Amino acid sequence: QLGGNLDVNTKNILFGDSSDGASDDVLIFGAGSDLKIFHGGSNSVIAETGTGNLELQTNSSIILQKGTSEFIAKFISDGACELYYDNSKKFETTSAGVDITGQMGSDTMHIPDGSTGIQIGNSNDLKIFHDGSNSKLVNTTGFLVIQTDQFTVNDAGNNHGVIRSYENAQVELYHNGSKKFETTSIGAKVTGNLNLSAELN
Repeated sequence: QLGGNLDVNTKNILFGDSSDGASDDVLIFGAGSDLKIFHGGSNSVIAETGTGNLELQTNSSIILQKGTSEFIAKFISDGACELYYDNSKKFETTSAGVDITGQMGSDTMHIPDGSTGIQIGNSNDLKIFHDGSNSKLVNTTGFLVIQTDQFTVNDAGNNHGVIRSYENAQVELYHNGSKKFETTSIGAKVTGNLNLSAELN
C-alpha cells in the first residue's frame, strides 16, 4: 500500500502478457474492478466491465492513427468527426449534415412517409418522396430529362408494360398489357378502335 505518490524515478512499470485478463499482469481501476488495461499476448485491451460508460475526455481532439503516418479517425473538438479508409477520408460530419467521399453502399435506404425525402440541387430543385398516399418525383426548375437507350414503365406487379420507348425507334402505349398505340417512321399505328371526341385535323 502506498501512502503517497509513486515515483518511478525515470524507470518504467512493466507488465507481461496476461493469461486471462483478470488474474495477472492487469492494471485494474475501480472498487468493482470495472476498468482493466492489459495485453493478452495478441491484442491490447481496454475493458470497461461495469455498468457505466467508457469515456474519453479531452479539451482538444481525439486522433486514432496507424503508427504516426496514417489516420484512422479524427474526432475534432467543436468540429467534425472524420472516418478514413487506408488514410483516405471517406466520411465527415459538417454543420449541415454529413459529407461522403466515394460511394455509399446500402441494400436498403428507408425514408418515412411525410419526410422531405431525397432532395437534389443547390435549391432542392429535384425531390423524391412518398407523401403517405403517392410516390412523387418533383422537378421545379427546367425540364425533367431522362436519358436512356430504352425506357419502360411496367405495372406494379411487373407483369406487363404500360409505356415503352426505343432509341431511334417507336414509342408504344399499352392497355392491360396489350399494345394499342405505336409511333412509326411515317406517323402512328393504332390497334383497335380510335374514338375521337373532337375534330381530327
